Amino acid sequence: MKTLFIKIRIILTVFFLLLLMSPIYSVVYTVTSTADAGVPGDLRWAINQANLSPGNVITFTIPGAGVRTITFTAAPPVITQNTFIDGSAQPGWSAVSGPMIEIKGPGFGNGIFVSGPNGFVMQQLTINGFQDPVRLTNCTNSIIRGCWIGVNNTGTSGSGGFGNNAGIYITGGSFNSIGGNLVSNPEYKNIISNCRGGIEIVSSTDNNIRGCYIAVDRTGNVPIPNQFEAIIIKTASHRNVVGGNIAGDGNIMGQQMGAINQCVVYINVSNNCVVQGNNIGLNASGTAVFSIPVGGIYLDGASNCNIGGTSADGTNVIVTSTGAGGYHAISLKASSNLNTFYNNYISVDRLGKALGTAARWGGRGISLQNSTGNIIGGTAPGQRNIICYTSNSGVLIELGSNNTNVIGNYIGVTADDIAKGCGLPGGNDGVQANGITGLVINNNVISNSGENGIDITGASAGTIIKSNYIGTNISGMTCMSNNGSALKVGE
Repeated sequence: MKTLFIKIRIILTVFFLLLLMSPIYSVVYTVTSTADAGVPGDLRWAINQANLSPGNVITFTIPGAGVRTITFTAAPPVITQNTFIDGSAQPGWSAVSGPMIEIKGPGFGNGIFVSGPNGFVMQQLTINGFQDPVRLTNCTNSIIRGCWIGVNNTGTSGSGGFGNNAGIYITGGSFNSIGGNLVSNPEYKNIISNCRGGIEIVSSTDNNIRGCYIAVDRTGNVPIPNQFEAIIIKTASHRNVVGGNIAGDGNIMGQQMGAINQCVVYINVSNNCVVQGNNIGLNASGTAVFSIPVGGIYLDGASNCNIGGTSADGTNVIVTSTGAGGYHAISLKASSNLNTFYNNYISVDRLGKALGTAARWGGRGISLQNSTGNIIGGTAPGQRNIICYTSNSGVLIELGSNNTNVIGNYIGVTADDIAKGCGLPGGNDGVQANGITGLVINNNVISNSGENGIDITGASAGTIIKSNYIGTNISGMTCMSNNGSALKVGE
């Protein structure tokens, strides 16, 4: 009897511990109407009720077939509690259908504006017609997944104008999750298109962005441009993660209009960030290239970041079909120090092979200015970068970017041994360094350059150049000449 009593006590203890660990939702408010009158059954009323106490649920069972549209005539109430807004309960929703609830704004004001809670969750909604579609202010542990933002309720075209801010704007707070893994949970995919920008993170740390389709349609194969960057991380937004090193974590970033910071991913004065496994300019099928009239990834005063992962799924593919202007696939400026670049494929497909629809980048493959101690590539599996088909140098290192390592990369040749040189004929090099000390260029293939394979000018104390294949194919057995010298030093 005593043994039985002890067992029952253990079971009850475990039960109550699990109960304490689980989120507790006190009240479920069900939206049954598309009206915006602030009366029982509509969404405005449900938000106001949920704001009265923490841990409530807003769900939907609006009568009628197909997608149900709730049109706000003014901005919805600001959400101040850790509410769970769940569009998946609306009849007709499935993991492949997309959201069955559309929240449409009046063309101005905030959409879903969340201020302060820990643990807000929103899923399976289409949100359009607002100047600020989704905003998280000082939120922690919030989740936004399976939402279509800035597009129509079929996910096939834009709805409304670009707005004043990004589709999802996060300021303050930490540990928020946008999207999810597309292999394990394809229904978690967010679409963020036809907005001023995709996702903007300001003074917010430790967030992750996975499995999002930005500036494309629901298939990831048709462009729906945003006006500016796909992702902005700025102002001490440390340790943010864009994509990941496993299958399904990467994001698709499609066509944009250009200007502002003139890139797709912008990281400003934010350290220890990670960008891995993303298609930048390459569609979800991996077969077609979008027009990107700006640069790819731009680090502006960002240090200790990992750009690219060491697995095949962690590869960043950075391509364009435009090649206009002098924009670079990857650019570092303003003391972007001690960053690591592994497995970035520039102007090739996800296997590192030639991609017929890719255009030359108008600028360089990787450009470093005033940034020290950076590592570009390595000799271990998964560390090689492939840098092809640029109008300017494959890698440029200048303006005091000392102690840079360029190791184990293919520059001007694809993984399937096809010549895709860097630098137009008669100008620019595979690797160009101007007045750099402590430079290491080791174990690279550097071929098909518009001018020299390697060009070292200015003071270059402590430079080491060894074990490179210059002007040959990957095996070193076939000539793939540079147009100038293999190695040019001191002029």
